[in-house]
Amino acid sequence: MDAGDFASDCPGDQAQRGARAPSGTSAVDRPCGTARQVLLSVGAFRGGDECRVHPCVHLSLARLADARHRDHCRIFPGARGCALPGRRPDWAADRDRDRRARAPTLVVPITRPAFVPEVARDQSAVGLRLAIFSDTYPPQVNGVSRTLERLVGAVEARGGTARVVTVADPDATPDPRVERWPSIPLWVYPQLRIAVPAVSRAMQLLDDWRPTLVHGATEFGVGIAGMVAARQARIPFVTSYHTHFSAYLEHYKLTFMDGVTWPFLRWYHNAGLRTFAPSEIVRAELESKGFHGTRVWSRGVDHTRFAPSFRSRELRASLGADDDTVLVVYVGRIAPEKGIDVALEGMRQVMARHAGTRKVAFALAGDGPAEARCRAIAPPGTTFVGKLSGRALSEFYASADVFVFPSITETFGNVVLEAMASRLALVAPDWGATTELATPETALQFPAHDPSALADRVEQLIAYPALRAGIADAGAAVAATRTWDLIFDRLVSDYWDVLGQPRRIAKV
Repeated sequence: MDAGDFASDCPGDQAQRGARAPSGTSAVDRPCGTARQVLLSVGAFRGGDECRVHPCVHLSLARLADARHRDHCRIFPGARGCALPGRRPDWAADRDRDRRARAPTLVVPITRPAFVPEVARDQSAVGLRLAIFSDTYPPQVNGVSRTLERLVGAVEARGGTARVVTVADPDATPDPRVERWPSIPLWVYPQLRIAVPAVSRAMQLLDDWRPTLVHGATEFGVGIAGMVAARQARIPFVTSYHTHFSAYLEHYKLTFMDGVTWPFLRWYHNAGLRTFAPSEIVRAELESKGFHGTRVWSRGVDHTRFAPSFRSRELRASLGADDDTVLVVYVGRIAPEKGIDVALEGMRQVMARHAGTRKVAFALAGDGPAEARCRAIAPPGTTFVGKLSGRALSEFYASADVFVFPSITETFGNVVLEAMASRLALVAPDWGATTELATPETALQFPAHDPSALADRVEQLIAYPALRAGIADAGAAVAATRTWDLIFDRLVSDYWDVLGQPRRIAKV
């Protein structure tokens, strides 16, 4: 979008229209004025995912002041902040005393969430026909499957259509949008299933569906079939990277496989026009490994499902917690790569210090290949509630006080964001992709793989309720800015960019 799309009627503005704002500058940028109308320079700044700045766009005060006028909202997709009329800051007046009399009223920056509803309604997927190839999809419960299910709904809600090819699952219910291929349980992880890449069937489906874009979400049988078929059919192809393979290889002491793993991953993902990574940390790693066209497709949280309002005294009581107990929880797969042993040993130390009291309780939600072993070694008083979903999961989060998450193998950490939205104080490692959410302001960080350090952080939150509340509030504030509408608006916009078409703006 050019700055000229929103032309200023201030004399002399044309010379400066389109100039880029320097990184880190305020929206209070270049005041100028006339007798009764003050024209302002408004910069819409990109976030960290693309690290670039929109051209400055010059709008009149009258247009910005009219909250019912939505045209100006079109400049904000992907922006970190925007501006509204307000008093001139003292620092701006000191910087430019000569203009103070001529421009007594300027703009001050405000955060982007005020404009999120406008932007979310404006991004359209009309004309987009998306085919998703993935080796995981509901009823499998994991971050990837849940995100892809949301993607289908988001495309349809914006006027597009989406179809999914995935593995068969005995617990699946029929869905006309989903084609399931014969599969078998993965021998090392029965909860996951694998299928043979049926390229000929994929070609037939693409011929029947006529998609405008194919999205490969996994690097296994179904995903590979989708990639090969899309290339043969000359349909634009994009991928998303969900599994932190380098962290998994390090965890399982298989780094000697780097020489095979990374070339294979590059082969798959570089076949596409874009590779979407869930976080900037992962995107940067992929770029360093030779991946092309990397972009960040972050994650959001459903604030109608994950909120403090779901807190339940009855559930707390069933987990061994009264009003004065600090309830510590973990949500996720019960698997070695999640660092579950670190959580169990750390909480064993905490609960040993408070043996014979009701000061602390510990509960875990989820299932996985290590569940039986973890039940055997868990500290006395630990509660395993199994896999939860729906309202039961919402209440489990909201009824707790502290969330421990020791994993360093995440590419994002959906459960971390859900816990933050539920207003839990977070204890998390100081390494890995989750540090984009679990910062020193929103979490008590501990050195990865150190259960004693985890125990110390939990002890701090038990001993200091004000600290616990402050960490929880900071996390909830960050989670409030992570809406799925905004996340999918950006993704659909990226889809249109891949297709070489302008971003389509629907009439509201």
